[in-house]
Amino acid sequence: PEVSRPAISQHLRLLRVSGLVTERRDGTHRLYRASPARVLEVRAYLDSFWDDRLGELRIAAQKGH
Repeated sequence: PEVSRPAISQHLRLLRVSGLVTERRDGTHRLYRASPARVLEVRAYLDSFWDDRLGELRIAAQKGH
């Protein structure tokens, strides 16, 4: 499915506000670049989140629940 320009703009705005991307203007163009430090921070959070949940699932499975 195609994504509208306004939808893309909204997503990019949220990524920019959250610090996941930076924006640079070049004339009428806006160039976006991922912020590696912020992306690694989010990845670390997600990794720990899944590790915790998978650990809980493993414990529950071992208990037979």
